[in-house]
Amino acid sequence: MIGKARRRALQAFPTRWRIALLLVLFAGCAVVSVEQNPGNQADAYLAEHHRGDAQVRHQQFHSDAATLAYVSVGEPGRPAVVFVHGTPGRWSDFVHFLAEPALQKQAYLVSLDRPGWGGSSMAQQPQRITLRLQSSLIGPFLQTLAEQSNGCGIVLVGHSLGGSLVARLAMDYPQWVRGLVIIAGSIDPELGRPRWYNTLASLPPVRWLTPKPLRKANTEIMPLHDDLLAMAPAWADLAIPVTLIQGLGDRLVSPRNAQYARKVVTGQQLNVVEVPEQGHFLIWDQPHWVNEAIDTTLARVRGACNGARIAQPAPR
Repeated sequence: MIGKARRRALQAFPTRWRIALLLVLFAGCAVVSVEQNPGNQADAYLAEHHRGDAQVRHQQFHSDAATLAYVSVGEPGRPAVVFVHGTPGRWSDFVHFLAEPALQKQAYLVSLDRPGWGGSSMAQQPQRITLRLQSSLIGPFLQTLAEQSNGCGIVLVGHSLGGSLVARLAMDYPQWVRGLVIIAGSIDPELGRPRWYNTLASLPPVRWLTPKPLRKANTEIMPLHDDLLAMAPAWADLAIPVTLIQGLGDRLVSPRNAQYARKVVTGQQLNVVEVPEQGHFLIWDQPHWVNEAIDTTLARVRGACNGARIAQPAPR
């Protein structure tokens, strides 16, 4: 039945309209990330550019609710830097940073596939993929990393929707997270509202015409406004360094998110980097800004690292 309905819907759209719809969806999924480095290419990049003794491992973390696939470089026992990709995307979006010798010397580097992407899966497939849900699935993994960090905790680095998610993770798990680097992330609820093409893409028959990765991405984008609205009161409680890096030419995530950050994050904790004439994909086009932000955050974290103890989560 579904197959027949889909065929009828496709036949109802002239070819030129089908192409136009797909082009719109490809060009405009808000808060989107592109897989420039699929797994095998990323592994080849690591093998070619990796220097030093730090080991590269493909690993999995298992819990009752999810299996998280991730790639790690180095050994636990130092601050963990955890990279969180956008939508669509996977761990390989950050492969250049995993191969960075200066970062390898300072931290245990981890890049994961978010639940439902790449090699990561959820035990049950929910109808709504919210930031709160993803945070609950990633939380046990963060606890393990924090316990292995010798008291140093975790620095979270997120791009695009991953930037929104790392903020939620820091709010949910302040006992483990020591710093945030948000790159082109939506944090302002008003700027995180679905755009017209997101709403269109959520409706049949357009949903059937949309490639699966973009369809999954749209499922994550649709609840984003409500997610960010729920997070708004918690920004004032963050007592960690927060760096927000935003391209002023970004057409996918509004540069006005930087203005929102200045309103909601405590002044001494916030560092805003606005990059002129740069778009959404700063992690590839201007990676030195990200490297500098991680270096600065690690320097601040390191001062509280010695002798620190990772707190256990409070009852929720």
